[in-house]
Amino acid sequence: MKKLFILLSVLLLITVISACQSNSNQESSFDGSQQGDWPSLSLDEMTERADLIAFAKVKDTKKQKKENQLNVQISTLEVIETISGSVSGEIKLDQSNDFVEQGREYLVFLKKDKNGYFYSLSPSSLIQEQDGKYISDKLGSKGEYTKAEVKKLILK
Repeated sequence: MKKLFILLSVLLLITVISACQSNSNQESSFDGSQQGDWPSLSLDEMTERADLIAFAKVKDTKKQKKENQLNVQISTLEVIETISGSVSGEIKLDQSNDFVEQGREYLVFLKKDKNGYFYSLSPSSLIQEQDGKYISDKLGSKGEYTKAEVKKLILK
């Protein structure tokens, strides 16, 4: 009976240690998919809610873990042209998923927090430039738009 108790105790200890090791391996992954559902916003809603609408280029990105253990990416964006808002120069973009890529240009619809960081309103509020065009179904019907066409749609 005593041997059975010792055997069960050892098995329980091994199970607990295995579970702890597998959890620590999962926490170290950094895929940025830790955010919940995003609202689907129209162009008018994004325009109304954004503190900054601009064409911006990603100069630098840094991945880090916040106090609440959430993996984030803090990116430095150079504002190339402001469509709405009063920001110029560089800004910091705080993201928990759908990360921007260094060296790429985006049309951004961003909100500013109390700490001075910007964040996206939804995944559709970061539209990557591809060969001089912005491809999105949020700018009207799905299509490709130049900078001039984008500005015209937003400033209508």
